[in-house]
Amino acid sequence: MKKKIVALIVSIILALVAVGVERFGNITPNPLPHGGQEYISSPSPLRGEGWGGGENHDTSRIWSRGPTGDAAENATNHFKKHGHEFGFKTEQDYVAAAVQFTTEPLADGVLKNIQRDDDVAFYNPKTAEYAVKSKRGFIRTYFKLNPKIHGYATNTEYFNSHAKVGAQPPANDNQKR
Repeated sequence: MKKKIVALIVSIILALVAVGVERFGNITPNPLPHGGQEYISSPSPLRGEGWGGGENHDTSRIWSRGPTGDAAENATNHFKKHGHEFGFKTEQDYVAAAVQFTTEPLADGVLKNIQRDDDVAFYNPKTAEYAVKSKRGFIRTYFKLNPKIHGYATNTEYFNSHAKVGAQPPANDNQKR
């Protein structure tokens, strides 16, 4: 009887470990240009995990938990607040675009800097797209910069104002945005 109980407990533990590995994937370091590392959950949702189909998607693997502690709720709130800026009709399209915008290799013209809190900011001067990933690789936000909202003279000035001093040269697009 005792052996059966031990075997059952071992089976439960192994099942929990297997579910945990399947749920969270591998966490691997991604080197940054200044010598630090951000940690990205792998595999990427844009590399075969179904972002774009009708499946149930686990935003907790890619979006930060935000003030409520729930990644799905945080992604939903960001979509409701910013999705219209891009013309997205679905949260799934908004999240997929945020992932694509912040995934290496970056699209042509997308700038990247390390912020003072070691988060990573992404900015495209041509489209005004802006996103921030936590130092652990989770997307915090994705929206379009607007000087009327952030109060800086240009979007590039806003992007540079949050950069860690000495991490990389400031961006300069030589354009008012």
